[in-house]
Amino acid sequence: MEFADAHLVPWSGRAPEGDYELLIAAEAARGTKSYRAAVRLAASGYGEQAAMVNRSAFEGMAVAHWISTAPEDAVMRYRKHTRHNSLLWAKALTKIEWFDGGDDVPEASADEWQELTALFGTYGTRLWTGHDNLLMLVEAIEDLWAANPKELRDFYTVAHRDANLLLHSGSSALNRIGRRLEDSVSFDIGPSNQYIAPALLSAFWVYVQTFSLLMDTFEIPDREGLNKIFTRGAEIFYEGSRTRRGDDSPPAPTD
Repeated sequence: MEFADAHLVPWSGRAPEGDYELLIAAEAARGTKSYRAAVRLAASGYGEQAAMVNRSAFEGMAVAHWISTAPEDAVMRYRKHTRHNSLLWAKALTKIEWFDGGDDVPEASADEWQELTALFGTYGTRLWTGHDNLLMLVEAIEDLWAANPKELRDFYTVAHRDANLLLHSGSSALNRIGRRLEDSVSFDIGPSNQYIAPALLSAFWVYVQTFSLLMDTFEIPDREGLNKIFTRGAEIFYEGSRTRRGDDSPPAPTD
């Protein structure tokens, strides 16, 4: 985080050259706040909640990489998605009588509604990138991990899925919050040491992917410095997992 802050304030990269680069910068800014929040949550003993933040950060990281591969499509879809959101909000707030009509309420023709609904769904629940789901988005960008495409897919399959199960109510999330004792049941309602390491590893990996894209896009100096941080961080997490497993096998190669 200190490395990122040193390059972000003051800004050390070049100026953006197109709207698509502003979208990448926006995702990186959002990812930076998410990373800061995840680290603080984990440090305070809220590993599960940090993982929930990581779930959103992973999606933002994937979207940012897709934007870099489809700049014109990304800008077009972003503008239409913004328009769709404004119409959906107007419709919802008018329904509950928070809007009373007037010139400030956006309206759309039947043809525009049809187009936007086809792109983003009736309630705007589809990914604005045009992919049917996050897996398809991951498949669309995995070539960017040319040195080790399995790394991205494995993270999606394991870490992201685990965070998703924690985020949504279900047996996986509920089973982790409570434990059955001999004659009673105990529930965690405060800080603990549960899930701290996985949450920190996920936050670290996702943010390095996000910030490296930002550095490459805007020609921010000292990319090698970020690589060293990533390598050292991976070694620390590997040593911890090896100690717990009693395993002397070497770590998997990373990009």
